[in-house]
Amino acid sequence: MSFLKLGKSLKYLCTGLHERTLQQFWMFERNDELHQYLVEYKERGIEKGVIER
Repeated sequence: MSFLKLGKSLKYLCTGLHERTLQQFWMFERNDELHQYLVEYKERGIEKGVIER
């Protein structure tokens, strides 16, 4: 999450808490900018071995 909020300074629409887990979540507008950031995030995760292809 910090990758989008802090690293890329992407603005979110709203935030909330999951009803059962009480974990915070953020909602972003779906657009080309978000898509590019998610592609970059995935590529970094693959390089670090955190995400599998």
